[in-house]
Amino acid sequence: MGSANKVGTLYADSFSRFALAHVTGAALSATGNAVATLPVVGGGLTNSGNTATSGSFIVRQITFMNASGTSPNTANVAIYTSNDGNVSNVVTANTVLTNLTSNLKFQDVTFTGTANTAISAASAQAFFVCVNTAGGANSKVDIAIYGDVVTL
Repeated sequence: MGSANKVGTLYADSFSRFALAHVTGAALSATGNAVATLPVVGGGLTNSGNTATSGSFIVRQITFMNASGTSPNTANVAIYTSNDGNVSNVVTANTVLTNLTSNLKFQDVTFTGTANTAISAASAQAFFVCVNTAGGANSKVDIAIYGDVVTL
């Protein structure tokens, strides 16, 4: 029998589909850039912005879930690696969250330019949620971003 400590001592770069970022209760009831911030691995992949010694990651899946409030399924959102809505930093294109009709529904979104590309944590320490069209009053969702840590 193998030792349970063998897995416990491995770092994130030894696994696939690692939870890169997560936010609970991201508000969708108002429009704007950076309405929610999701730090990459809690901010643990960057080394003071040093490109040579910061880690990198590949985004593999983004899931919206646990919707609450009025009509979160009408919200149109995008995810960026910058807080200014610059389209060169888009991870997911504008997406209407049509599946989120209850807290038991989930929706994975499609990637854009960053698909299958390693992203340096020196230039992207967090993901930012842009709400283009607001959902109803008190609309909120949880967001989870999964991927591969390429380097630490």
